[in-house]
Formats: sequence, structure tokens, C-alpha cells
Amino acid sequence: MGLEKVKANGLFLIGDPHIASTPPGQRLGDFAADVLDKLEACFERAAELDMIPLILDMIGLFGKYKPFVLVGNHDKYQARFTPDVSMAVLDAAGVINLISEHGPALELETPQGLVLVGASPDSTPIPKEFDREDGKYIKVVWVTHHNIS
Repeated sequence: MGLEKVKANGLFLIGDPHIASTPPGQRLGDFAADVLDKLEACFERAAELDMIPLILDMIGLFGKYKPFVLVGNHDKYQARFTPDVSMAVLDAAGVINLISEHGPALELETPQGLVLVGASPDSTPIPKEFDREDGKYIKVVWVTHHNIS
């Protein structure tokens, strides 16, 4: 497997931040600024802990941290990931590590050992099990758009 190997203390998972200029429901105040402030705080904390930020859905704040980002339902146009959606633009700009394919995504080198991180972007299957190479990985972590398996 030719996966990117990343050395860190672990993953810092950030749930669907709902980045939008229009606030959902009855939320008051500057919704977009609040969301970006929360993301900045998450990125800063992940850096303090030497962890890899991984956004479970998604949007220059990203360039400084270049988080791994899993494609979610809000990142598509008519249920398809196309070059003109915001996530594709961020990927083309090189400010995120896009996880758009189902399967192993990266190897995470932790102080405890090597962890395989797999992913199921929106509308892709979540495996019931994963046959890892015996002895190579201490854990397999599988992230999805809404949860972790």
C-alpha cells in the first residue's frame, strides 16, 4: 500500500462544522465567523497536542494547518463530487488533504505504534470488517461522514 505516512500523537476529529454564509434554523449572531473561530480553535488545539486534524465534512485558514478532510454530502453538487464545488477548489489550491475515495487513507505514526486510518466518504459503504496486515498496525480507525467506526 502506498499511503501517505503521517507522524502524530493521534487524530483530532472535527464533526461536521456546517460552513455556510447563511445560518441554519434560528441561530443568531455572526454564524460564519463563529464557525471559523471554532475551526481555528480546533486546529490550534490539534497542533498543541501534535494531532492530525480530520474534518468529517466541510471549507485561507486551512493552508496553515492543511487538515485531512473527508467528503460529505454538503460537498457535492447533485450528489456528485465535481471540480466546481468548494471542497474541490480547496483541494486544487493545495490547502487540504482531501479524502474522496473509500478505503485506506493514511498511516498514522503514533508514539504507541502505526495506525491505519480508513475512510468512507458520503454515500460510500462502511466495511463490516477490515483485514489488516498482521503485526503492521496496532489499530485500524475508520472514519465516516457522520461517525467513526
